[in-house]
Amino acid sequence: NQEHPFLREREVRRALAMAVDRARIVTGIYGGRAALSNGQLPPSSWGHDRTLEMIGHDVGRAGAILEGEGFTDFNRNRIIDKDRRDFTLRIITNAENPDRVAMMRYVTEDLQQIGVRVVPQALAAGDFVAALVNRQFDAFIMGWRVVDKIDPTVIWHSRGRYNVVSYANPTVDSLIDAGVAMLDRNKAKAVWSEFQRAVYEDQPYLFLVVPDNISAVYGDIR
Repeated sequence: NQEHPFLREREVRRALAMAVDRARIVTGIYGGRAALSNGQLPPSSWGHDRTLEMIGHDVGRAGAILEGEGFTDFNRNRIIDKDRRDFTLRIITNAENPDRVAMMRYVTEDLQQIGVRVVPQALAAGDFVAALVNRQFDAFIMGWRVVDKIDPTVIWHSRGRYNVVSYANPTVDSLIDAGVAMLDRNKAKAVWSEFQRAVYEDQPYLFLVVPDNISAVYGDIR
């Protein structure tokens, strides 16, 4: 939630991304049947940019960035603070999804290593949706699906209906407007690549993983 005074700063968001061990989520929750996410378009999408370099797991670097942003454990309570305010995040997810609840636990543990106090809450579906709509969260864990037609307006445009994290970047808005109007996929792919890179640089989301979609069918079905 970029209305949170600490999460408004891009470098702080990038530091949080460095602190979370996403590979542990892949192995611990999905048994290796997932990929690390490098942005808002998954590997299955024709617009996905496979060359985009992901933010790596680096707890030391994350701590150094936060220190450079003015965070320190002033009162020695093992929680970093700035302007005498502890860095506390209320993270929510929907209790009906055990994978997301487990991810919230992993994220909580990792952020605590850099001195961020996390208050995790698993909410019933209705309460979770209400909290998102009313912006009653510091962060949330959720998943998005991307279909063949790429139109990220509702999530990533500054005026998007589901842009619940209050993300606003005029460059991203322009790229979305241009991309959705293009009929030539080759030209559009270049636009979506730039779009993916611009958003990933800002880290309005901490992009975690893309789980495999596993289906089972009878062997005699053709």
